[in-house]
Parts: sequence; structure tokens; C-alpha cells
Amino acid sequence: MCAMEVRTDASARPDQVTAALEELRARLLAEEPLERLLRALADTVVLTLSEVEAVSITLLSADGPYTVTATDAGATGVDQYQYTAGAGPCLDAATHRRVERGDVHSAGARWPGFAEGAARRGFGAYLSVPLVLEDVTGAGGELAGSLNVYGRSIRCFDDHSELFVRGLAATASAAICNALRWHGARREAVQLETALESRPEIERAKGVLMAVHGCTAEEAFARLADKSQRTNTKLFDIARELLASLRT
Repeated sequence: MCAMEVRTDASARPDQVTAALEELRARLLAEEPLERLLRALADTVVLTLSEVEAVSITLLSADGPYTVTATDAGATGVDQYQYTAGAGPCLDAATHRRVERGDVHSAGARWPGFAEGAARRGFGAYLSVPLVLEDVTGAGGELAGSLNVYGRSIRCFDDHSELFVRGLAATASAAICNALRWHGARREAVQLETALESRPEIERAKGVLMAVHGCTAEEAFARLADKSQRTNTKLFDIARELLASLRT
């Protein structure tokens, strides 16, 4: 269970939900990798719904499905049962983009491997909601997955629970994508600014090499680039070192 315990025996109060969502929003503003942002989403579900025992997030990849984060080892174990069997609510939610909700016992006829594994872990109910993220890594397309919620009681998830988790997943997905895009744009801006600042030094270093070796501008740049690659040093630092050597 998470350290920041705000749950009650009933569904979370509006002020608790607001506080948890504000914490999630604050973490999205920080420059954190996708895994940590998804963990913040999982933590928010645990903190705001009293009936939730554990939460995991599944992502689909070319190498197969995997659990990117989980609030409890039991949830990871149940997910793994589904990956091994190739069937289960988290996979159906991620693949077919539909909500899967029910009690573990009744799921036995449909997903025997999942039902056995979930019961062994002490879970009585499940709720898996599709999670679709824009792939902002440069590959394009989407990252498909599911937000998986597990509870002990067989009747712990109702229409209210489903509506809340679906809304949270949709809102968080958009916020996470926006945050990752913003951080990516900021990094690109910093890199561009650095490149512009370093250009004068590189041009002066090229001029020195052209004067010393009687080579063209292209050949001078090739010399700098070759040393940069061989020494695993930034081109700007190579140029700066060359210019500094002239002053000693």
C-alpha cells in the first residue's frame, strides 16, 4: 500500500480525489520518464478508491505485453499469469480497447489461467480499462495498454468505480502525452540554443585548421568531427580545446 494513505471505508471524498489529482498533476509538470508518470497514475487510483487493493499498468509492445508499473507484487503476478496464457482482462482491454469488469470466480470459464492466478493472490474482482498513449519517442503511432485494478471483495467494483477509473485513465493519458511533448520540446529548444552558442567556436576552429593544413572548410569540419567521434567528445568541446591550445 502507498505511504500517503487517504482512503476511507467508502469511496473517496471529493476533497481526497481533488488532492490526489493535484498531486498527479504536479508530478506531470516535473520532467519524469514515462514509467514514473504511469506509476503516479496507478498510485492515484489506489489513493482515491477505497475498494482498490492493487493497480498495475500493462503496455503492449512488439516483444509482447509487459507490466510497466504496479503498486503491489500481487498485481504483477496476476498480470504475468495472463501474459503466459495469452488471455485475460488486461490483454482484452488493451487489445480490443474495451472495459473488462467482473468477479474472479465468474471469469474462470473465460480465462481459467487468470482466474486461478488471481484467486491464488487473494483477489476477488478486477477492472481493466483501456489506456492509449501517443508515442512521443519519435517512432510515431500509439502505445496501447490497460489500467488494471484489483480488489479483494467480489462485488467491490460497480458502475461508479468503472466511470471514475475510465475518466481518470482518459484524463491522465492526455495529460501524460502533453507533458512528454512539452518536455521533449523544451529539450530540443535547449539543444538548439546550445548548438547556436557553440557555432562561433566551431567556425573559428575550422578557420584555424584551414590555415594550418591548407584544407577546405569541409575538410576542416571533417577533422573536428572525426576527433569528436574517436574520443567520444562533443564537437563544441573539441573546437574549444583547439582554440584554447592556441592561447597557451
